[in-house]
Amino acid sequence: MPVPPRLIAFLRAAYGVLSSRPARVVFVVLVLGIATRAIVVEWPHIKSALTDLDPLAVLGALLALLAGMMAALAAWRTLMAGLGSPLPWRVAGKVLFVGQLGKYLPGSVWPMIAQMELGRDYGVPRRRSATVFVLLTALNLASALGTACLLLPFADGADGRLAWLALLTPVFWAAFHPRLLNPIVDLLLKITRGEPLERPITLATSATALVALLVQWVFFGLHVLVLGVDLGASASALAAGAVGGFAVAWALGPLLVIAPAGLGVREVTLVAVLTPPLTTPAALVVALISRLLMTVTDLLLALTFYLVGRVSARRTRAT
Repeated sequence: MPVPPRLIAFLRAAYGVLSSRPARVVFVVLVLGIATRAIVVEWPHIKSALTDLDPLAVLGALLALLAGMMAALAAWRTLMAGLGSPLPWRVAGKVLFVGQLGKYLPGSVWPMIAQMELGRDYGVPRRRSATVFVLLTALNLASALGTACLLLPFADGADGRLAWLALLTPVFWAAFHPRLLNPIVDLLLKITRGEPLERPITLATSATALVALLVQWVFFGLHVLVLGVDLGASASALAAGAVGGFAVAWALGPLLVIAPAGLGVREVTLVAVLTPPLTTPAALVVALISRLLMTVTDLLLALTFYLVGRVSARRTRAT
C-alpha cells in the first residue's frame, strides 16, 4: 500500500524541524542544565562512587565496548555486501568508524555524508553508502527495541509491570523479514530524501545482520554490567537491565533526532533502568562513565582503522 504523499511531506517537515540547529541548541542547553543540577545535588555520593570505581573495571568495560563496535562493523559490512559492495575489514572499518565521528558535529547528516565520501574512495557509490546508513539505523533501532522488550520485563524492580513488553518482541524481530524491511527502508529513504533501494535486501543478509546486532547489544550491555557490579550491584539482578536498558537507551537517541549522538537521552534512560539495583548516584556514575568510554571507543577505532588504511596504502604503492 503506497504511503500518502501528504504524510511523507509531514514527516519530512517534522524531521527537518527536530534536526535543525536551533532545536538542537535548545535541547543541549536544557540537558546540560538538568544534568548539572543532578550532579551538583548528588555530588558527595557521586564522588564516593567514582573513588570506589576500579580502573580494571573501566578497562573491562572499554574492551566490551570495542567488541560491541566490531559486531556493529560486521553488521554494516554484511549490509554493504548485500547491496553489492563487499569490502575488506580494514576498509569497512575506516569508512564506518572514521565516518561515524561526524555524529559529534551539529546536524544529523554528517556521519552519512562522511561515509559517502570515504566509501567513494573505495568504489562504493554515494547512493549505496547513504542507503546502508539508513538501513543500519533502522535495523539497529528494531534490534535494540526487540532486545529491550525481551529483557526489561525481567529487570530487577520491574515486578511484572513490564511483562506486556514481551508481547511486542515479535513485532521488532519481524521487521528483519524482507517483506517488511524493504518497504520500511524505502519509506525512510523517502523521508530523508534518499533514493530508493537499488536491490531488495535478502533474508540471508538481514538474518546475518540481526545476529551481529544481537552480539553488539550483548557486549554493550556487558560494559554496563561490569561497571555496575564494580559499584556494588549483583550481577544476576543487573544483567537484564544492563543489556535491555542500554539497548532502549541507545534506541531513543535516533528516535529523538533532536539529541546529538543521543546526548542526555541515553544517560537519563540508563539511570532510570539501573535504579534499582544501583543507587541513583552509582547509576549516574555508570551513565557518565559509559558516555566517556563510548567517545573513547569511537576515537580509538577511528584512529586505528585510519592508521591501518595508511599503512596498507603505503605497502600497495611500494609494490
